[in-house]
Amino acid sequence: MVQIEQQIVIFRLGDEEYAVPILQIQEIVRLPEKITFVPNVPNFIKGVMNLRGEILPIVDLHERFNIKKLQEKEKVRIIVTRIENQLVGIIVDEVVEVMNITKEQVSIVPEMFTQIDYEYLSGIVKLKDRLIIMLDLPKLFSDIEKEILEWTTKKIKLQQEELKKEYQSKAVE
Repeated sequence: MVQIEQQIVIFRLGDEEYAVPILQIQEIVRLPEKITFVPNVPNFIKGVMNLRGEILPIVDLHERFNIKKLQEKEKVRIIVTRIENQLVGIIVDEVVEVMNITKEQVSIVPEMFTQIDYEYLSGIVKLKDRLIIMLDLPKLFSDIEKEILEWTTKKIKLQQEELKKEYQSKAVE
């Protein structure tokens, strides 16, 4: 009997497939029509979006990993995850599948295997006809980048509250 170790979500970035443990994902949503631009943040932060009242920064892994984007907009998704106390949306070209894997299917990552920095990688999933790079989402960002993600969200929330107060004060007049 095969022992299932974990479920993973497999997604595509450019021509490569990557995976993350399903327990690191809160939800998967379609790319909204508009992501609100935030000035003076790293290039890989595309802006913020409102997800049912929650403001979350949107990260483009293409920029982060220097990977060419695919042009199929209808398949693009945002993987919503929690990095420490911060909800973050991660843009991917396509969510391919959810799959159960065993620990025998996961190998250690050779240091020179990919363009992506080694510390983000947790293994390589070996399937019959393909290899899938496993990412460790909590290690995807440095401490400074995590602070920038948190700051971006706080900045937008403060701006929203200021606008709300201004609107309410004008409504009373």
